[in-house]
Amino acid sequence: MTNLMLLPGYLVCRLCVSYMPIVSWKRGTAALPKICTGTEKIIPLGFARAEEPKSSERRLKLVIRPTPEDGWYVIQQNGLLKSYLQLSKARLTAMVTTTTVSGFIMAPVDLSLSPLMACTIGTALLSASANTFNHLLETPYDAQMRRTQSRLLVVHRFSPFHAVGFALSTAVVGIATLWTGCNPLTAALGLLNAFLYAGVYTPMKRYSIGCTWVGAVVGAMPPLMGYAGATGSIQPASLVLAALLYCWQFPHFNALSWNLRADYTRAGYRVMCAVNQRLCRFTSLRWYSLISLSTIYYIYIIYLLSLHNLSFLFPFAVTIINQVFSLRFIARFRYSAIILLLCSLGAPSANLTKWFFAVESLPFNGLLLYLSYKFYRHPDAKTSRTLFHYTLLHLPLIMMLMTVSKFGDGLNE
Repeated sequence: MTNLMLLPGYLVCRLCVSYMPIVSWKRGTAALPKICTGTEKIIPLGFARAEEPKSSERRLKLVIRPTPEDGWYVIQQNGLLKSYLQLSKARLTAMVTTTTVSGFIMAPVDLSLSPLMACTIGTALLSASANTFNHLLETPYDAQMRRTQSRLLVVHRFSPFHAVGFALSTAVVGIATLWTGCNPLTAALGLLNAFLYAGVYTPMKRYSIGCTWVGAVVGAMPPLMGYAGATGSIQPASLVLAALLYCWQFPHFNALSWNLRADYTRAGYRVMCAVNQRLCRFTSLRWYSLISLSTIYYIYIIYLLSLHNLSFLFPFAVTIINQVFSLRFIARFRYSAIILLLCSLGAPSANLTKWFFAVESLPFNGLLLYLSYKFYRHPDAKTSRTLFHYTLLHLPLIMMLMTVSKFGDGLNE
């Protein structure tokens, strides 16, 4: 009799809410819904759950994670610095600052400690500001990625208002430091780079695969800033350094993102590894690199030939460059190959290093080319991870070797 009395309620549940997703509440976690697999059914009291046939159909369960007032965490005073470092992406900021310092040291001027310190501090502050704005803009999407779902703003260990204040403060102080300690050009380049990263690259990741190339431009700017901080101008030598960093971004980021394809797809990012895996392995767009990087090399060839009054050879150099860039073999991992050419031709011709630097850097660049080719031929977790780890080693080795080559040869004398 009891079961018969519950029958109307059972029918209502079956018709109205039985296949509705269940909302589960978890305190102190992400503020946005998280999509999971599986489904739940509401069974009224008095009815046993029947065994249901297994099906390959996958249903979605919505898990809503609220933001109650008592879900916020109080930051202790000794943990504030650690929180600032996390918002600043300390390792990324350190890499940006290091490449900026390398550009400053490679400039053909006497090394001055005061502008160098101003350039270093200003760049670090601007990088911290841009990375904090990146955190703020991507918080809803970071909650969907395993790699980023424990970030401060996602788990409510840091308030957005506090983060905005930190980002604005570091931006203002960073620009002022570069303006007064170096020159207005360096400050303008720093502001432009921060805007490209936080205002263009970050939102563009959700709309276009072109974000990869915008990100490469962002990565190429720090040595320009360092060189401009020392000389007050942009010269062909600084363009060589920028081109080297620009090309390095592609094998580095593509190898990093390859094993994170599921995360990027879950968050809705239209990065190369999620949208076009074949293109990700190539690490370049064929026609884009043919146009842009050929143009860069034309500048270097003009500069090199003008030193020896051989400008009449420029049309032949243009033809050779176009043929090299159009080779099918090179097109597949072109940016790694261009790094080899930059170190062999660009750096010595721009008077950044001695000509023997082409031989000294050959083993490091050759290994990068080989690992890029392996990643192209066998794209898996092992080859991508190997390439990524080597890119982290390759860049500081090349920059250090360039510095040693410059001072060892006495190019400034």
